[in-house]
Amino acid sequence: MKVYVVRHGESDANLTRIHQSGETQLTETGIKQAETVAERFKDIPINVIISSSLARAKNTAEKIHQATNAPLEINDIIKEMKRPSEVIGLTMGSDEVNKIFDEMIAHEDDPSWHYSNEENFSEIKNRAQEALNMLANRSDENVALVSHSIFMRVLIGIMTFGEKMSPQMLRDL
Repeated sequence: MKVYVVRHGESDANLTRIHQSGETQLTETGIKQAETVAERFKDIPINVIISSSLARAKNTAEKIHQATNAPLEINDIIKEMKRPSEVIGLTMGSDEVNKIFDEMIAHEDDPSWHYSNEENFSEIKNRAQEALNMLANRSDENVALVSHSIFMRVLIGIMTFGEKMSPQMLRDL
């Protein structure tokens, strides 16, 4: 099986460096990026497109679907890591966000600890492993997987390092 891993196009919040919700839309540049990657897939035999349910990934996947006519499946297993609600709408790197993330990093090795309602490292690592298992159980030869930066880094980290994948490795990828 060949899996083509695609990150969604630029979103409004990516551009402004704001922690985003699942409804964040693509910018004009993001739409052009999605169209460009879709054009590149016209010459690649894709059996299925599997996309995150978050709008920015889904919009990107829809462009690939339009270009290839490959079936499009939406699957929450490959959506972005859920951040604490307290950071949504805040600027990345702000003092408030840094304080929250510092607290999360201090507890990142505790699989039961949560700042609030976020997904911790242990949970996203388990979800990425579930995604790999899901892919391994498919009969498709060529899959386009449309997802998000952190989830993709965890997925690739597990493929590379297996159980040794750590939060520090995620930050270094």
